[in-house]
Formats: sequence, C-alpha cells, structure tokens
Amino acid sequence: MVKNEMIFASFLRMVDSAIEILAKDITRIKSLLSRQRLEKDLETHVLLTLNGLSHEGDFQFAALGSHSFPDILVTHSSGARYGIEVKTSKTWRSNGNSVNESTSDDSIEKILILYCKTSEPIGFRRKIYQEAVEKIGATHYPRYLLNMNLKERENFFEKMKLPYEEFRKLPVKEKIRVLRDYYIDINDFEDKWWIY
Repeated sequence: MVKNEMIFASFLRMVDSAIEILAKDITRIKSLLSRQRLEKDLETHVLLTLNGLSHEGDFQFAALGSHSFPDILVTHSSGARYGIEVKTSKTWRSNGNSVNESTSDDSIEKILILYCKTSEPIGFRRKIYQEAVEKIGATHYPRYLLNMNLKERENFFEKMKLPYEEFRKLPVKEKIRVLRDYYIDINDFEDKWWIY
C-alpha cells in the first residue's frame, strides 16, 4: 500500500508541475478562451504539457476521447491507473459529470480534476475528484456539482459517509437507491424529482 501512495504522490507532483507551466503560459491560455471548444482545446494543452513532463516519472498519458470520463488516462509502469478530468468555468464552481458514469473505466484507481477558472484572474487548481463534489444536482439526469473552494471533509461523499471509489463502481440502479436513501434520511426532497 505504501508503494501505491508513493506512486500517487509522484503523480500529484507531476500534475502540480504541469499546473505551474500552464499558469506561466497565461497568454496561450487566454488565446484558448476565445474558442468554442475551450475544454477540449485545454485538455489537449494539458495532455501535451504532461507528456512533456513524463520523463520525470514512469507515467504515460493518453486522451480517452470525447464523452469519456475522465478525459485523460494516466498509467504508471507499475500498472497503477489514474484519471484526470479537465474542467473550465468562469468561477470555481461547475457542473460535473453524470452520477451514472457510464463511460468511466472501473480500473482507474483515483480521478483528479484539473480545473481552470477562465475569468480574471485566470487560475488553475487540482483536487481529487470526490473532494470537489459539493452535492448532486440535476439537469436531464443527476450529476455532480463541483466546487473547487470546498474545504477538506466538506464534500458530498464525506457527508454521505460512502467513499467515492465505492460509489462510482455501483450499478446505476444501486447508485440511485443509495442517493434516494441518503436524501430521505436528511429530509431533502427539493429539486430531487429523480429519487421517486
């Protein structure tokens, strides 16, 4: 277990190095902001930056394609697999992916969110995905609502007392049942049409 923690810590350091590079290249980032496909273009820029740093560790980075979650697959020579979800918004809050996660790969051990706030001052942050999940909202289907300003242990999964790593691997019907039971327990039904 200690080896896995060391590998993950090395991965986080590499992502932090990538963020430093991205933050120094704000002129390039600003040029991306005017584009229609901002997140996709930024994802490509992040991938290129990470690949430029890959000589610092035994990691390989690959885009998983549109509609995949997460956006980037990170594979270590030991076999450890992580993911990076690239997100952008004018604030530090945004819609996340669907709780369904039908395009997610269960072999990915941890998912990191690399977030770019696109309003001035433009900035980058990273968090382990579950640590940015503030609550569940709904558009056409229940989805995670992300908040990069959450403090430690304020995330939705801490409140629900179920680790994200366990929740994400549940079948969809079981996920909805778990969420329904949680919201019934805390007596919160407002805007939760999907729990019935």
